Amino acid sequence: AIVLLCLTLLCLFAIVVAVMVPMEMKLVFGHGELRPPHMVPKDATEFEKRVFLFMKKTGFVSDYMRTAKDNSIVEVKHNPSCNVMYKKDVFLKEGGFLENLWPGEDVELDHRLIKHKLIFNPKAVVFHHRPKNLKSFLRMMDRYGWAQGFLVKKYGIFRRVHYVPLVSLVASIVVLVGLFLKLWGIPLLLVLSLLLLFRFDFHLALLALLGLFLWQKGFLKGFINT
Repeated sequence: AIVLLCLTLLCLFAIVVAVMVPMEMKLVFGHGELRPPHMVPKDATEFEKRVFLFMKKTGFVSDYMRTAKDNSIVEVKHNPSCNVMYKKDVFLKEGGFLENLWPGEDVELDHRLIKHKLIFNPKAVVFHHRPKNLKSFLRMMDRYGWAQGFLVKKYGIFRRVHYVPLVSLVASIVVLVGLFLKLWGIPLLLVLSLLLLFRFDFHLALLALLGLFLWQKGFLKGFINT
């Protein structure tokens, strides 16, 4: 059931991205990385590159990836703290980052800064290393999930990614009902959508399944235990 849940959610990612993101628009990461994956560091490992691709593919939901035309500066609701600047007076007035919250400290601060104007400049580029092995990646996803669960409990739902647990629950019920009724076309469609999302890269698809499982596990911990 857990595997079906994660599989279903990833397939929904594929469908949403295919429908909502225009093909002619350039993919741009929240911290300014252009033309992925060419902006990964030159010394990045193969595993880092796979993590990079995973984050690119799921960025539409996580708000890590954006679209922009002609490198235009646009107003946004959030910028990752790996490449961001704030006006000092505003930063201090709003109390800065919430202590003991990491990751997610940038999301929390930007949520409090909603009355101010946040902009994204795709020309502000950084080279960002990713986890170098599976253990580090899964630990990162668990922490990411925990932070989002904590934020939902503190502020309620205010990001697309916060709907992931609910969507997962509904999607898994649909899949289980389909299997019970022997509607084999439903799981077949989901598997095909998953493979299309990751361009038939089975290793990347497996990495995504594991990552999503740890993210949801972390989300529940953050929501229940804080």
